[in-house]
Formats: sequence, C-alpha cells, structure tokens
Amino acid sequence: MGEFRRRFPLCDRIVGQFGAESPVEPIPWFFGFILTAAARPEPGACCFVLDKTPGTTALAAILAALTRFQHDFGSWAESYARTALLRGQRVKVRPSNFVFEYDGLWETFPGLFKLRLLDEDAWLSFPLADVLRLEPTDHVRPKGTAKSKLGEFERGPLDHLLDLTTCGNNSVIRNVVLVHMARTHFASIADSITIAQKHDGQLVHLTGLPWGSVDRDGGLKPSDPYQVVGEPLIATTNVPEDLALACSSADLASKFVLVDGARSLARDLQAFDDIADRQRTVILASRDEREEVDLLKERGCAIWHMSADEVLIGESSVGQRVRQSFVGATVRAADVRRRSNVRAVECHDEVLEAAAASLERAVEMIGGGTETIEVEEVLARLFRILFEFSECCFGVGEGVVPDLDAAKEHMARHAMWLDTAVARELRAAIGALERAVATGAGQQKAEAFLSILTEQDGQWAVAVRSPRTAETLREVVDNLGSDIPVFTVSAMGPDHEYGGIIVPAWPNDQRFIRLRNLSVAPEIRVLTYPFENKWVSRHQARERVRSKSDWLDAAIRSSIL
Repeated sequence: MGEFRRRFPLCDRIVGQFGAESPVEPIPWFFGFILTAAARPEPGACCFVLDKTPGTTALAAILAALTRFQHDFGSWAESYARTALLRGQRVKVRPSNFVFEYDGLWETFPGLFKLRLLDEDAWLSFPLADVLRLEPTDHVRPKGTAKSKLGEFERGPLDHLLDLTTCGNNSVIRNVVLVHMARTHFASIADSITIAQKHDGQLVHLTGLPWGSVDRDGGLKPSDPYQVVGEPLIATTNVPEDLALACSSADLASKFVLVDGARSLARDLQAFDDIADRQRTVILASRDEREEVDLLKERGCAIWHMSADEVLIGESSVGQRVRQSFVGATVRAADVRRRSNVRAVECHDEVLEAAAASLERAVEMIGGGTETIEVEEVLARLFRILFEFSECCFGVGEGVVPDLDAAKEHMARHAMWLDTAVARELRAAIGALERAVATGAGQQKAEAFLSILTEQDGQWAVAVRSPRTAETLREVVDNLGSDIPVFTVSAMGPDHEYGGIIVPAWPNDQRFIRLRNLSVAPEIRVLTYPFENKWVSRHQARERVRSKSDWLDAAIRSSIL
C-alpha cells in the first residue's frame, strides 16, 4: 500500500461517482496493480482475471491517462511552444476563442509573441507565458480585432484536480493510452463518471476529457472535429487490426494498451502478437473467459488470477460500495468470493437413485458401439427427466409423462438395433421414472429446501437448470407464500446480491462455474442425491487442480510490479 501511494498519489487524492446512480466513493487500490503493470519500461502483455465490468476497464484507462498527463504535461507544453505554432498559422485564443494569425516571437522582445489580425496589416503582442492559450484552428470566426483582449483565464476543474495550468489547450496533449473498447461504449462510461479532490467536494464531469478514436489506418483522431493539432489523451477502437496498426506506428513501449476482455484478441492472435511485441499491454479478463485466457497464456501472456484479498487490498469501505458502481461491483464481488461457502446437502430417494444407476450402467455398456446413435436420443431424454425430478422436488410438471412415452416409443422403433443388456437397463430406468410419476419423489430434498428457507437470514434466491423447472418451482414457492426469486442459472446477472442461493440439483459443470463466477452470494447450498454428489466431487477436484495451475509464480508477479 505504501508503494502504491508513492507511485500513484493521484489515486489517494481523488474520489468519484463511477456510474449514474452510484455514491461518491474512493478509488479502490486494486487499480494499483493495473497501473503498475502499465508503467513497465518494456513492451509485453499480462492479463488480470477479476470480476470486472466495462467500467473497470474504462476507469483504469482514465486513471493511467491522468497520471501520465500530470507527469508529462511540462515536457508537452515546452515542446508545443517550441514546435507546434508556425508563423502564419491561424490560432484561436482561449477562453475568448477569437481567431488571429500567429506571427511568432518579437525579435527585439523575446518575452512577447505577436498575433496578427486576419486580413489586416496590424498586430497585437502578449506575454510568452500566455502561449498555451493559443490553439491551432481552421476557423476564421470570431475574428479578432485591435481591441480584442485575451480575457481572464480561470483554471478549469481538471487543472485544479491535477494541479496544472493547461489553459484548456488540448492541442498540447500527446496520446498515452489506447483502449480496446467500442467508442460509443467508452463515451457513455466516461460521461457517467465524475471525480473530485478528496477534501474538495467539487465533482468534475469527465465530458471534457480529451479522448478520441483509432482510425482504420491506425491513426489517432480526436473527438473534437475542430482540433487540428495534438492527439487524444486516450484513443479507443474495438477492431484488433486497427489497434495493432496504431501500436506498430508508435515508438516502442510508448503506449499503454488496455484491453476490455480476452475474447476479441484470442480470436485474432496475430493482432495480439503485434500489439504485445510493441507496447505495454494489459488485458482485463472476466472469470468466464477461461478458454480465451488459456489461448493467450500459450502465446506467452502472463495470467494473473487476482485473489479476493488482492482486489480488496487497502479496502476499508466495502459496506459502502454498491453493485451499481463500476468499481463497487468489482469490490462487492471480491468480498462475496472471500466469504464464499459452497455446501452439498446430501439427500436420498431410492426410486430416482435406481433410475440413475440403470442409466449410468447403460452408458458404460454402450461405449463406442454401433448402436450408440440409436440410443443417444432416448438416453438424453431419460437423463433430462431424471434431472427434472431431481430439481422439482415438490413434483414435476405435466410435460414429463409425454417425454416418457416418447422415450418408450423410440426404444420400440429401434429395438432390433439395441443390445439386450442395454435395452434392459433403459427399460429399468423408464420403469423407475414411471414409479416416481405415480408415487411422487424428492421428499428429502423438499424437506431440505424448506429447512433452508426457514433458517435463512436475508434475501436468498433459487437457481435451476431450465426455464421449465424454474416455472414449476416458482409456482411451488408462490403457493408457500414465499417471495424467494427463482431463476435459471443463465438468466442470473451480477447486478443483485443475495444472502445465499439454493441450487435444488446439480446443474452441470458449466452452469455451476457461471453461477460461482457471478459472485452474488456468499452461501451456495446444493441439494444432491448420491449420483449428483459424484459429479460435485469430480467438479471440485478439477477446480482444485485448475486453481493450482492458475497460480502465477512469484517471480513473474515481481516482474510485473
């Protein structure tokens, strides 16, 4: 923390609103890791995997740009005064915006510069210190006159924030940050961010932030169409090829490239190589981008899976953060992950367990046999019915009986192709599921479900596999007089937080990984039968192996920092 404060004092001095309806909050210190990676002296790529939002990426770009702006402005201003203004060039004067023709320095009075009136043989002179108030322009109006004054110039809010005097002259600025993000998306995020000095209280909208876009040829285009000199402090594009061209045309390691998500560059590995070979590149990836992150890892990109403690470093206001905030969502998710507790609640049902055992034996018997195609459909249908029984512990919907009839009809059509032992197991499974329809199933799960509802403290939710089972369970909880929401895993989003989540049946690896990656509830209770418990155990073993392989070596972390 001491080192982050030394390197990035700006982050310790400012607070902001990071989203239209979010509260005023400090900058989370996990940005220190990202800004440090951006400040490395050599080109190369690293990827931080965290509970990000697009706003996380945009704010990281803004913080990196403002830090460089504050550090480099003196050299930019000196270069501008020496080389940017040419004799005979039209300029506008800030803040009056009167247009003159620049006529250079007085030879006999080098502390003054001259402005010529347009189309007239007359001049005005001003102190050299005001040269930053001149900005090249194509305009001819409003035309300056012999009585025109430069006007009183007041430092803008951004000047006060960064302790600079820029005179609002964007032509001085040089590009330092490139962002892989849609231009309109970045604009909407930047427009909804306001920042202020910690003890000042005057919030500054970032609508005047000098940013722009990357053209198809890799050129940088300011968002102000009338700016003819200078570059946008931040330039955005969502086209990897254009980003690669901009990186190739710039000096080596002169840019910080921030990429929102791993997916786009993983689909264009040549562009990734071109970008990473030339510039300092940081990718912010989500936890659900596993395959894409693995592809980048194979290309030599260091992958830093940020732990909850790393995201929460220096954090003292977790309780005041909200998920509606770009940065609050990341902090809240990390706090949930730090407290995460997944518990399997073991239940039993002899009829369903018998059906599962028959289906599993049938799968083992099939192997790679020629009859696989003939039984795939009936197996898939029977497993779906089994899962529906497992999830709908208070009773299944009306669609189960037609599904069972269709499975029996399919078996009858393909009876001649089925191995006798396989057919016997499939018929046994159908018989068990028919008994479950006739007599009911899932009593222990229903009791466990109701027990959690009774004991839970705070708002919980239910997460299920399919819309059909969600509808069935929703009717049940409504009849119980409970207001607990029921979602499919695919429909759950990261915008709301819950005290816990009941998962009535194992949803499969992919769905469960997505549910955990949402980081919206510290408690997850999975109700399982023995056949599901096997799958839970296998999943947990794979995740432990994956977690170990994800751990980044300390030497590589040190090189990034």
